[in-house]
Amino acid sequence: MVSKEKFGAYVKVQKSGITNMFNIPHVIEAADKIFDVELTKEDCIYIMENYKELVEAFKMKWIKKWNVKSESGNGSYVVSLSDQNTWGCSCPVWKFRRQECKHIKGVKLNPERYEEIRE
Repeated sequence: MVSKEKFGAYVKVQKSGITNMFNIPHVIEAADKIFDVELTKEDCIYIMENYKELVEAFKMKWIKKWNVKSESGNGSYVVSLSDQNTWGCSCPVWKFRRQECKHIKGVKLNPERYEEIRE
């Protein structure tokens, strides 16, 4: 298990978009230099493998969700905003690279254009 501080630093690096989250040495460097938190390779791998559970454990809740149709017309993705102002998407770009995808960018630019999911 990683600490809330380490998870928070990882999420901040992710949100900043300054590196590919699979480039673990850059993630570690950014967390240290920018957020003054020491992450290890093991911390990053643990976070990647247990991201959903850590979100729940540290009370980061998705407070808004939008349905975004795929360009191919074969389905849709869910873009989510957390109570910590962190974005997520069900598309492969975000799920596997933790990079801001075109779906998140679209919702950020014009949320009214997309169907909000009410739960």
